[in-house]
Amino acid sequence: MFLRAAVTTILVCLPFYQANAQQLASPATISQIKVHTDNLVKSYTDLNWFRGNVLVTDDNNVIYDKSFGYSNAKSKILNNAKTKFSLGSIMKDFTKVLVLKQVIAGEIRLDDTLAMYELNLEQASFNNITVGQLIEHRSGFSGAFTAVYRADPLQFKTVSEKLEILKNEPLLFEPGTKRRYSNYGYIVLGAVLEKVSNKSFDTLLSEQIFQPLGLKNTSFMPDKDQPSQSHRYHYQFDMTQISVPMTEYPGPDGGVETTAFDLATFYRSLFFTNALVNQEHPAFKEIFNVKDQQWRAYGGGVGVSSAAEIDLKNERIIIVLANTDNLVAELISQRIHSFLTTNKSANVRALPTAFAYKFYQEHGNEKYQNAFQAAYKKEGYTGFIGRVINDLGMALIKKQQWQQGFDQFKYLIALFPKAPQAYDSLAFGYYEQGKIRLAQSTFAKALAIKPSFKSDYRADNYQIELQQTKLKKIK
Repeated sequence: MFLRAAVTTILVCLPFYQANAQQLASPATISQIKVHTDNLVKSYTDLNWFRGNVLVTDDNNVIYDKSFGYSNAKSKILNNAKTKFSLGSIMKDFTKVLVLKQVIAGEIRLDDTLAMYELNLEQASFNNITVGQLIEHRSGFSGAFTAVYRADPLQFKTVSEKLEILKNEPLLFEPGTKRRYSNYGYIVLGAVLEKVSNKSFDTLLSEQIFQPLGLKNTSFMPDKDQPSQSHRYHYQFDMTQISVPMTEYPGPDGGVETTAFDLATFYRSLFFTNALVNQEHPAFKEIFNVKDQQWRAYGGGVGVSSAAEIDLKNERIIIVLANTDNLVAELISQRIHSFLTTNKSANVRALPTAFAYKFYQEHGNEKYQNAFQAAYKKEGYTGFIGRVINDLGMALIKKQQWQQGFDQFKYLIALFPKAPQAYDSLAFGYYEQGKIRLAQSTFAKALAIKPSFKSDYRADNYQIELQQTKLKKIK
């Protein structure tokens, strides 16, 4: 039984003002920042990649605020300052605030173990995980995107339902010994908060953050009936966009629908005032472990990309929210931040899968397999090439461009012949095409490399064990 302490806080929300000064505490003037940001965003809109809002403030002054593209292309509704976008994983900063509030109230300690909260996680190895380890991604939990979850994310609506995803899965490592990003860890934090407060997670958000800060254009769930709610668009390998529905329910690990101004208000209240939480409390520095006077938060998902860059030394906030995906918001925000601090920013490049697909289309499969790796590096891409090829293959399979998809997976296997994941991807392609036995024989190669391997795409491992049992009976 947990009792919730009564804590009353009066919050003062500061408005943002239009800047008049021509020189900031940086190498760039306001006019230079505006020109650079306009050109930067144009580069991404020319690639048909970005639609969304960009906001830059300096010492509580707005120095850039523009909207781009359609919020709803079908209805010809343009994005504007009141358009709401999903924050994706930026939600985790809201979850941290809720935990911090309970720590300050004396209801949670960062060294509390999960055994204290009776969450019915069943496995004894979970008992010694601490709240602090969950926050720092040192719990040993993997991500929440298992094959079962991928099959139908919308079946997991509440925190308690999402808690079921990994409750029977072993930890990846002993808690506290390593760090691995885990959405599931934040779902567990949400369950702890609900247990302590005896309130739902979305109620806590509303009562402890949205209402006190006056975030009138912010909600936990998207509101499809409101013109201010943006629709989501997936940016594809062929540089086209397609409308997509909400693919999963929000939770403590990702979600919240808000505007650029409301998000800026949240961060300004958090880092530049004591209005939201007491910055002098020791737990503040533990939970918000700021390094180099910079705080960065990013979020993404299908049809979702969000970014926040906070310069604590100069009180600057950069917010980029998009209703398209593939990390476009953070690519823009990072370049704006770089220009603010150095008067320079990195070149704009096409989406890696778009670059790969164009090379494959222009040169054919043989040259693609022989020359793409070198071309990828020469163009300046540094991301793991295996993921780019795999993502392209999956996108092609989804469009039922079977042979082109298989070409990607076979190239992946040629590059990484000892990686069971490569065979899993090819097996999935065959399975989607209806070639079940071929999928099973392909996945068997993954198991030959690692007998304990579990498919990332099929929770039943393509029923390969059942198939092997049948073969033994025939023999």
